[in-house]
Amino acid sequence: MLVKAEKQSLLKTTNLQQIDGFIVYSVGSHWWSCLFKPWSHVSLILRKGSDYICFEPSTCFSDIVLLPKGTKWRECFAKDAYIQPFRIWRKTQGYRCWHLLQPFTCVEQVKAFLGIRKWWIFTPNQLKRYIENGQRI
Repeated sequence: MLVKAEKQSLLKTTNLQQIDGFIVYSVGSHWWSCLFKPWSHVSLILRKGSDYICFEPSTCFSDIVLLPKGTKWRECFAKDAYIQPFRIWRKTQGYRCWHLLQPFTCVEQVKAFLGIRKWWIFTPNQLKRYIENGQRI
């Protein structure tokens, strides 16, 4: 569900940026997809005004595509994909802690973008449960 922002002073909000969009959980086509049921891949759709930005992370590269107004981005994903809306306040000058023993997977990239610093989140299902439980990002 949505992560609710707390009431904050004007001084604190200057260091924060509101980001809203959708996290898309889907089944990947890689050999490790059977290990992470029910979803094995995670993507981001970000809302910027009337446009959308699609962030498709991968271990070897990431695609970032600007979708103009009127694009039906939900049709780009499989019908069994789970779409989770989010709205967060992310620090603009924050640093993520390094995890030297973790591969930079799609989950790690989405966590980095959202500012989640929980080292124990490895799979898309763990990320989904963490956000659904209303945890502070």
